[in-house]
Amino acid sequence: MIDIGEPLGEIILQDHEGNQNSLNTSRRKVIFCYPKASTPG
Repeated sequence: MIDIGEPLGEIILQDHEGNQNSLNTSRRKVIFCYPKASTPG
């Protein structure tokens, strides 16, 4: 579990074209999380 204010370290995500993007080099950061399909909540 990550605490509030704790650094995440480097996070690299893949976009829809297969390019890797580091959140550390991006100016704007939005992380959208949602529950797995067909699960409660």
